[in-house]
Order: sequence, then C-alpha cells, then structure tokens
Amino acid sequence: MMYSLFSDAWAALRLRFAPAEHYRYPAVVMAVALLVTGAVNAAAAVPIFGNDAGVLLFMLLLTVLKWAVLSVSMSVVLHYFGAPKMKLFGFIAMTEFLLVPSIAVLYHPQSLGLIGMIWQSWILVVQIIGLARLSNLPGYRVLLGYIAYLGATMLLGGLMIALLHAVGILDVNTMVEAMRQNAAAAK
Repeated sequence: MMYSLFSDAWAALRLRFAPAEHYRYPAVVMAVALLVTGAVNAAAAVPIFGNDAGVLLFMLLLTVLKWAVLSVSMSVVLHYFGAPKMKLFGFIAMTEFLLVPSIAVLYHPQSLGLIGMIWQSWILVVQIIGLARLSNLPGYRVLLGYIAYLGATMLLGGLMIALLHAVGILDVNTMVEAMRQNAAAAK
C-alpha cells in the first residue's frame, strides 16, 4: 500500500509529477505518512521545546493541521486564480513525507545540519514546482497560496496551543523555559 506513496515521492524528487487526481491514497497510507512525518517533527522539536509529552502531541497535531491547511488553502487560492478545483491532500501528504530522511540530522547535527537545510529547501522547491505544474499557474501564484497558508497556520496553531494549554495537556511555561535554556546554552 505504501509503495505508491514511495514511488510518487521518488518521482517528485526528480520533478516528475502526475495530475492531481493521481495522488489519491488510502486513508491508512495518509495516516501513516502524517504520523511518521509528525514523529520526525516532534523529534526535531525536543531540543527546542523540551521532552514533554504535551510538546510531542502538539507537534503531531501541528503536522496534521499544517497538512490540512496547506491542502485547503492551496486548493482555494489556486482555484481562485483559474486552476481547476483540485483535492491536494494526497499530494501535500506525499511531499511533506519527503521530510522523513531529515531525521538523520538529529543524530549528527554538526556534520549534517547544512545538508538537512538543503534537503528541506529542496522539498519546498519540489512542492512549489509541483503545485505550479498541477495547477498550470506560475510559481508566484503558488507563493500567494503559501502566504494564505502561513497566516491560517499561525492563527490555528496559536488556537491549538491555547486549547492544549487550557485543558492541561501542554504547559506553555515549560516550553518557554526550555526555549530560554536552549538560547542561553547556544550563546
């Protein structure tokens, strides 16, 4: 079941894209892709925000939120500019799944840090070019979709932090203290 996701990811890395309808995966494949991507994001957040279960849950939920917001905002913005109505949930999950190899950076941050930044930049380029090709629109229209995505994600992510803090799952004060300690250690 995961083979089609891996195959599509390999093709996307080489800037080979199919029509948007091609990126329809079973729900279990999407769930696994988002869970693995969320786990990588959660592991990357530990040195910054601390090793708290609430932080890990927040990062998993944030990964799903970012996937949903990016899929919907790109679909809406690109359709506004003349692209056909597309469901981008599969394409966005597949391109976000490309983040998984960057977990290697956590094991050797000094030697792999630059490679990890280049890898993440390439994933963004792949996503932009892919969305431009799927929509037959110029790249700057895709960038406008990213602006909408950024605003919506910041708003909804902030609300999610507040909600998780209000129900006692996420301790914002502990997160802030961990960030301060990491900033002090970096100096």
